[in-house]
Amino acid sequence: MAKLPQLLMAFIYLLSIEIWSNERQDVEVLSYYEVPPFKVGEGEGLSFELVAMLNAVAPRNVNFELKHRPRNRINQALKIQQPVIVLLVNPAWFGDKTQTRYYWSDSLFEDGNDVISRVLDPIEYQGVESLKGKRMGALLGRKYGPVDKAVAAGDIIREDVNDLGRNLLKLRAGHIDFTILSRTWSGYLIRSQNMQGIFKRSAFKDFKRHLLISRKLKPQLPFLNNWVRSLDKNAQWQQILRKYGITK
Repeated sequence: MAKLPQLLMAFIYLLSIEIWSNERQDVEVLSYYEVPPFKVGEGEGLSFELVAMLNAVAPRNVNFELKHRPRNRINQALKIQQPVIVLLVNPAWFGDKTQTRYYWSDSLFEDGNDVISRVLDPIEYQGVESLKGKRMGALLGRKYGPVDKAVAAGDIIREDVNDLGRNLLKLRAGHIDFTILSRTWSGYLIRSQNMQGIFKRSAFKDFKRHLLISRKLKPQLPFLNNWVRSLDKNAQWQQILRKYGITK
């Protein structure tokens, strides 16, 4: 009897492949990340390698195609219930903390946002109070949760830029006191630009990255879920994560 669940999962997996086997289907995998390490060049980066791995084991006649779209166009695709996958996102960002609007895979890896300051003038983030009286490098139009209220009250000076990388350069030069950046993105940039040892990190908010799967793709859900779960012990995936400096 102990083997029954495993046999049942295998049957569901094979059934999902059979559902797809009758006709060709192109499935759009959408991403709004066009920064390293998700995209490091034309056709290169974490997102491309992840989708390539998915295609390598996909049922016959199915092709997953990575397409970069602005967030508002992805929102529109979900609103009209297109059969799409959104890559490396979190339920909270799509108003789906209860995971009832869309299907969600298991976590592909853990990530977070960090308060980044200079080693010479370090900030240990322990709430918004620890940032008051400081100059913050921000991205134009980006919201920063509890920090926004302190900015509105004049307790934090916010300086906006259009390019996230400029905030690290401004911080290194001492023109701002801190910035808040994605752990994955900033870590890759700091390593690639040989800026190790200059900055101090302090966790601002941790989160996990998943696949958002449209409800129109329900027949494919067993295959996708089983594939994501298999990545935990997939040596190629672990090597890719290490390549981009990501620890699961």
